[in-house]
Amino acid sequence: MPTDNRPGLSTLRYRVGTHATFFETMQARLSSGDYPELADLRTREKSDPSIALLDAWSIVGDVLSFYQERIANEGYLRTATERRSVLELARLIGYALRPGVSASVYLAYSLDKNAEPVTIPQGARANSIPGPGEQMQAFETSEPLEARVEWNAINPRITQPQTAASIAQNGLYLNGTATRLKANDPLLIDYADGNGLQLVHIASVAEDSESQRTCVLLRTEATEATMAALIQRYRDVQNFGVSPDSATAGRVLTLIEEIGHAGAEGDAALATHLDAAALPKLKAELSKAQSGHFTKLTPWLSGLINDLQTQRARIGPTPTPAMGLIRAPGKRNLLGGLIDRLVLPPSVPPASARQLPRSVGTAFGGQSDMVPRLLTLMQPLLKGVFYRSWKSLPPPQPQPIRVYALRVAAAPFGHNAPLRQIEFNKDKNQATFGEWNIDDPWNTGNGGGPILMLKKAKETAAPDHHEPRTLYLDNDYDIAPDSYVAIEKVDGETIVTPPVLLTHRSLAAYGLSGKTVQVDLPDTATGWVDSGSSDFTPVRTTRVYAGSEQLDLAEEPITDMVAGDEIELGDVYDDLQPGRWLIVAGERADVVVGGVAASGVKAAELVMLAAVTQKVREVNNEPVAGDTLHTHLTLAKPLAYAYKRDTVTIYGNVVKATNGETRQETLGGGDATQALQQFTLKQPPLTYVSAPTVSGVASTLEVRVNDVAWHEVDSLAGLAANARTFITSTDDAAKTTVVFGNGEHGARLPTGPENVKATYRNGIGKPGNVRAGQISLLNTRPLGVKEVINPIRASGGADKEARDQARRNAPLAVMALDRLVSTPDYADFSRTFGGIGKAAAARLGNGRQQLVHVTIAGVDDIPIDATSDLYRNLYDALHRYGDPYLPIRLAVRERLALVVSANIRVDQDYQWETLEPRVRSAVLDAFGFDNVDLAQDLLLADAIRVIQAVPGVVYVDVDVFDTISGDDLLAGFTASAASALGLRDRILIEPARFEQGLLQPAQLSYLSSEVPDTLILQEIKP
Repeated sequence: MPTDNRPGLSTLRYRVGTHATFFETMQARLSSGDYPELADLRTREKSDPSIALLDAWSIVGDVLSFYQERIANEGYLRTATERRSVLELARLIGYALRPGVSASVYLAYSLDKNAEPVTIPQGARANSIPGPGEQMQAFETSEPLEARVEWNAINPRITQPQTAASIAQNGLYLNGTATRLKANDPLLIDYADGNGLQLVHIASVAEDSESQRTCVLLRTEATEATMAALIQRYRDVQNFGVSPDSATAGRVLTLIEEIGHAGAEGDAALATHLDAAALPKLKAELSKAQSGHFTKLTPWLSGLINDLQTQRARIGPTPTPAMGLIRAPGKRNLLGGLIDRLVLPPSVPPASARQLPRSVGTAFGGQSDMVPRLLTLMQPLLKGVFYRSWKSLPPPQPQPIRVYALRVAAAPFGHNAPLRQIEFNKDKNQATFGEWNIDDPWNTGNGGGPILMLKKAKETAAPDHHEPRTLYLDNDYDIAPDSYVAIEKVDGETIVTPPVLLTHRSLAAYGLSGKTVQVDLPDTATGWVDSGSSDFTPVRTTRVYAGSEQLDLAEEPITDMVAGDEIELGDVYDDLQPGRWLIVAGERADVVVGGVAASGVKAAELVMLAAVTQKVREVNNEPVAGDTLHTHLTLAKPLAYAYKRDTVTIYGNVVKATNGETRQETLGGGDATQALQQFTLKQPPLTYVSAPTVSGVASTLEVRVNDVAWHEVDSLAGLAANARTFITSTDDAAKTTVVFGNGEHGARLPTGPENVKATYRNGIGKPGNVRAGQISLLNTRPLGVKEVINPIRASGGADKEARDQARRNAPLAVMALDRLVSTPDYADFSRTFGGIGKAAAARLGNGRQQLVHVTIAGVDDIPIDATSDLYRNLYDALHRYGDPYLPIRLAVRERLALVVSANIRVDQDYQWETLEPRVRSAVLDAFGFDNVDLAQDLLLADAIRVIQAVPGVVYVDVDVFDTISGDDLLAGFTASAASALGLRDRILIEPARFEQGLLQPAQLSYLSSEVPDTLILQEIKP
């Protein structure tokens, strides 16, 4: 048989013959003249012993040639079919197959309610709850963790003191649910703005039994009259001690005039003007005044801004004109907007506390927690009591707002009086009626003067009647002497004052008689009726409220989302140190599509604490009245998502952990007479964790001989004879063997019984990439620890290097040589890094600087998070072994989905039901992840070749060979878009590039069996 081989073959032809060729050749020699002694053997029947002997040796030759060919193929890297063959060949050039990478995760511990602070040791174990078809995975902490019960689940602040602006905008919040308030009830509110008590009415009442508070919405609004009064007040700058000739006053007075013009045009124009122009400009003027320490301008501007914000809040949302029908957004926009938010990656904190940028100015900045912590350190007696005492202090400025319910609703005496008789016509027996005069309660026609009694012929005192500061109520009410009285006139004017005297008595006036309460107002109060006027209208139209009862003001809920780089907590927390890991989890509030917020979208982010401050809230650089001390956390990086505040939990007892379970094993006894003594670990596979090394991994194996540590090296060559070192070798079954020196290169083991001991971890690979919340079984339980969970999924776990991947990577080991000089070196180095399946590097420039862009894909395209150890360690290794001054950008590949549709004519001797799986397997293999590179163009000819090569295929007609990008899917991929997929002879796959000024990673397009319909195969029937 021919044994020549052209270049590029996947298998070598090395057989000199088969059973048939051997048997045929030996039979032919029976007739050859070279062997005359065999001329008489003429039979060719296999039953003949001679022919049977030839047949037997043909079988021997067939077997030997088969294994000879297999052995020959196993001797070359391209043609080897066994992973062990590739492993041994790679060792010849100093390349060790990557053993896989342990997954990393961050665990959140919880302590019992009354537990003391606990230190969770390094190596504390927690296990996952396996799902169907899974195995339990063990994880161990990578560092010790100081845990406290108050850090179990830290809540952000959810309530805050109320202000005049917040009451107008959000309503009034009262403690308790037994307020006995209802719609239209009156309230008195003192906003502490210098305007005294204000009478308001309730629009609605909502009780929240869960939070034990009541929300009261008020029927108040900004009116032209109130805005005019406000503008007039602040226009008189002399009352504030401000000179109208100053430049700042001139600019502000101009703004005030513009506000007055906008208010005259209605609420919509006023709200728009305040939002877009007036308030931003006034705040800028206030900032200038504060920075310039102008003591008279600052209170004038601050008061104006606060009052304008109150009036703006009372208007509510900006009114919008009628717009007719609004078309609902199409599915393309909805789907694209939804997915665009959902695929937003979480924030990426610094890799460790050591990489957190710090400065003395930040650490000891105003209100920093560093100062009280140092104080408790230098004064040991304060430890444990200082923070408790500090947070129990009353507010620096007590809550000045007071609210009163008016339990009595009354009217002036006589409000329901019948009309008085003016005259009576006896001839017509008809009376004429008219309204009462307020100063003539007995209808004497004498006004308010004395009355002449005819029978007694003497004058008596004038009868009691309403006067400007004397008011009689329509009934006898139980009113406390120290309560407030509110008089509400029909024109909207209100008089609120405590009475000088309340007298319970009887009264006969205005045609009525009955019990009453005489209310005498102080001389400083405005008269409720005009002095000297006899108009009875105020009696008919005035409402009187009394019986004031002060209500307990609650804090209002904070409706702002939790976002950005600062979070205010709901209490005071001590000893939270910068560099500590935290996990923020909750329901996202930023997934808004078509103006509607999607609900139920849970997320969690790993963050690092950058600074801690203890302070109260401030508005315009002034503490909010009624506010108490709270802890404020500053994060190293802003949150990527925004969360609904009442759903947020901040896990404070967070520690990093990696997949693998610690084993302690006695390997055996040393024997100084043996060179290269070796032991095999009994619990494979050995765990390797991601590390910024050349190989990308670090072993967890520790070996001690006679309790003295020996160190692992890559090779024994060149070592001193007394070097306490060892090497490891891992076979194809993942069993690791520890090999010690021979006395010339590396020390031999000292003789002793059971004196060689190993500590290592076992467990590795993709099974460690568990879901969020799957790790919840405590294996190591220090005293006081209650539970553990992983709020964020584990990532970075990769299986050992496969045969085909090792076949491609082994030659790279002699190309990069552990240093990065040229651009291809960055790709070669990354491809041999543990956990990385594919890599491509490109040198790019934007006209200002050059950088190296490295695109990576994980083994089997596993997800690689920017917060995972795998990503961080590769990034660090590229900087460590490359040019430290060359900017590097590391990014995960951009995935394109390959779509293939083919029609196949089946040979009449084959069945479609059995042929289709073979064709599908061949195409998935040829265009699967393992056989497609980053930025590799895809050819239609290759697809036709692969399908046509399957036995049983007569011919193939491919009608779709195209790709779908992530942008296509985000835009909403519809049936019409799918019908536009075409037949492309060559699909161009882009490398890393600048696109619209942004760096884009290299693309990768391949078929995946997870979405079967991306490969559609149909039979062409005759």
